Amino acid sequence: MIKEFLKEINKVIPLIKDRVIVEKINEMKKSETILLKCLEYYQRTTLGLVMIVKNQEDLVSDVLNATKSFNLDDYVVVDTGSSDKTVDNLLKLNFIRTEHLHWEENYSLMRNRAAEFSSMDWVLFLDSDEVFLTKPLDLKVLISVLHAVLEKPFAINFEQHYNNSSKYGIPDRIYSRKSEKFFGLVHEELRNKDTNESVLSIDTRIQIINKGSETKHVIKFDKEERYKNLLFQMIEIEPDNPRWVAFLSNKAIETLIINEQYERLIRKHLFVTNKYSKKIGNIKNHKYTKMLLEKYVSYLILWNKYDRANELLKIGLLLYPNNMAFIFFKGLIQIESIKDLSKKYLMENLKNYIESDKQILYDSSYRDTQSLELIIAELNELAGKKKMAQKIIAEIKDDNLKFFWGQWNDNN
Repeated sequence: MIKEFLKEINKVIPLIKDRVIVEKINEMKKSETILLKCLEYYQRTTLGLVMIVKNQEDLVSDVLNATKSFNLDDYVVVDTGSSDKTVDNLLKLNFIRTEHLHWEENYSLMRNRAAEFSSMDWVLFLDSDEVFLTKPLDLKVLISVLHAVLEKPFAINFEQHYNNSSKYGIPDRIYSRKSEKFFGLVHEELRNKDTNESVLSIDTRIQIINKGSETKHVIKFDKEERYKNLLFQMIEIEPDNPRWVAFLSNKAIETLIINEQYERLIRKHLFVTNKYSKKIGNIKNHKYTKMLLEKYVSYLILWNKYDRANELLKIGLLLYPNNMAFIFFKGLIQIESIKDLSKKYLMENLKNYIESDKQILYDSSYRDTQSLELIIAELNELAGKKKMAQKIIAEIKDDNLKFFWGQWNDNN
């Protein structure tokens, strides 16, 4: 029995991102006594799915069928007022128990109420538009080994991927129903029921894809506007919690920029002095520092404040040297700098020729001025004036010059 259990443990270890936790599990494997306790916990613990759904007739069956291979003991789906065929589709799934709740615009409240329909020790909470990408595995083994090596309450995060995006989120998806609850109107987090403190989140490589990120679903449920308003409310409810600023969407950020509030908010949660600083000692160290740094650097680049963006990037790369966003931003700024230098260099060296009498150039060169037009087109391209560049190129007839244009702009 222990040998078989060890095989299952070895399957879940690669899914855990924290190396310290992995090392603790590997040490645990050397002790038969601890392994037996872990196995006993595994045998008596229960894990159930809880899902809230509304008007998801196209997705709900596929989402639920995909969960059947993850060793779950119970399946509760809570409908909040569907007017399509969602409930009919649920009734066709004989492994599902369907409950009903009236929807209130408070995601943590709804999650907590839905979880009351479950009697399981642990809850897997999936959204009705989330489908597993990871191959089937025994999720209770993962819970059991983490329970054996961790000394405090924890939740398990999944990688939440989106259609047509390179970014992914890490929402809490598995938690202890008895000791933990959700908090927050939207982008809710798990907190300890007794202390109200945030629960330790364990990052994993378990992947799900959010089908609701497709444009038609975002529009259907008006997600952007609803989430924006709910996050603004959370900023008022917990003004000193950086989480709600870190999770602001682009649409929400645009609204704050228009109202001249965004920079003040992000500085409050990012800098010890509440003011911009390029000193690493002035950066607040908390769970959302990385997210806020990413958003602030992106904001500075958007507004062409490259010097400040570059200063913060140096801090970001010191704190998070493997962060893809900071590596990307650094490359982006370097490319813009190279383009700017190239443009200035070309303008300085060609200024006299650009302003010269084109007839004199024609008479002195045994060729017309198309080649000069090619350079002017590239200057416009570097300056971001693509329509002007294309208009100039359209008038060039020389195939050799068009070849150069293709080489420069990958159009060959």
